[in-house]
Amino acid sequence: MEFSRPEYWSGEPFPSPGQSSKYLCVKNGCKVFDPTDAQKKVWEDSFRKDLHFMYEGTNPVVNKQFYEQIEAFLKKYRGE
Repeated sequence: MEFSRPEYWSGEPFPSPGQSSKYLCVKNGCKVFDPTDAQKKVWEDSFRKDLHFMYEGTNPVVNKQFYEQIEAFLKKYRGE
């Protein structure tokens, strides 16, 4: 089985083990930053408010039951 690379792949090697994926982001012009707690809260609130759009409607992007299983796993993992 051959690995299919995305069309936008530049040919650069992927980060080696232990190397941050931020390396490729920065190298390719992305600005990487660590959001503040307040910024994370705004993002999380917005995401949760609009989450239903991902699994409702005629062409859902994600399976609701599968997403809920992932979310439950992450809550348990985080000790929430």
